Amino acid sequence: MAIRLVVHGPSTALSSPPRAFVFDQPRITLGRAASADVPLPHPSVSAVHATIQVEGTSYVLTDEGSTNGTRIDGVKLPPMRPKRLADGNLLQLGAFAVRVELLAVAPELTDAKTAARAARALLLDALDARGKRPAAPKLVVLGETPRELSLEGLPFPVTLGRDPSAHVLLEDPSVSRVHAKLVDEGDQFVVIDAGGANGILVDGKPVSKRRLRTGDVFALGQVQLRFVDPLEEELDALRASPDEVGEPPLPSTDGVPAREPEPPAPDAAEPPIEAPPVEAPPKWEPRRPAAPKPAPRPATGTSDAVVFMLAGAMIALSLVGLYLLFGDF
Repeated sequence: MAIRLVVHGPSTALSSPPRAFVFDQPRITLGRAASADVPLPHPSVSAVHATIQVEGTSYVLTDEGSTNGTRIDGVKLPPMRPKRLADGNLLQLGAFAVRVELLAVAPELTDAKTAARAARALLLDALDARGKRPAAPKLVVLGETPRELSLEGLPFPVTLGRDPSAHVLLEDPSVSRVHAKLVDEGDQFVVIDAGGANGILVDGKPVSKRRLRTGDVFALGQVQLRFVDPLEEELDALRASPDEVGEPPLPSTDGVPAREPEPPAPDAAEPPIEAPPVEAPPKWEPRRPAAPKPAPRPATGTSDAVVFMLAGAMIALSLVGLYLLFGDF
């Protein structure tokens, strides 16, 4: 299983070819950063704008919280929510359109060198569209009176030496007739020793081959040269710049329209909410007066016995008194 991403840049020139990237790895990054698998050099694209990952037997696209968002067939994706990709999907990331092609078998895969070469080509297309095509690379001969030697229009590899036939003529006795060659590898420029008697020195150390970044200084004999690549300077400045807020229009693509957005899936029917049962009000009945409480009954038992005993004692005393009174008669 593999995926091909065909990138169309913001150039208005119909002759500007798209750039194709083929991957079979589990995670693919798309963005403006130098480390992106699919470099999209434009200020409307975030450093890590979106990712594509393998999920089971499918690929899913996730917007990684980009400034201007990611669209799939015209529909803007919510950030950090993966969306499954289908063959033929048209993505928009800032000023770039990306056509998705799902492959059963992976052809030649894109490596870092190819991606870097594509980044330079896409940036050149973008600058062309804005009327800001940078100057060609150049060599600056250092000294009391530096002089610039433009490489514009020269065929690569460019020869450097003392021979009048050299593309870059360096008239110094310490320089060999054909001292070195400058090679354009697409993603970078390389200086190669062509058999010069004094070789190539970088930081005082001899080298047979050296990748040149803009601003690098190297020596051929006693002649010191600084390499300047305006396109690389533009690329470095672009990667360091903040995001440009605002979604550009979709660039011209392969003429195949985007798919119609899928209608949103209907929400699952929710069971009706039953109202709580209403209790019937209590039946009204006339209020009846409460029955009077019975009067308390006098206490019985012990108190009655005391009364009888007192009465009996009185009777006994009366009889004793009568006996004493009339006993003598």
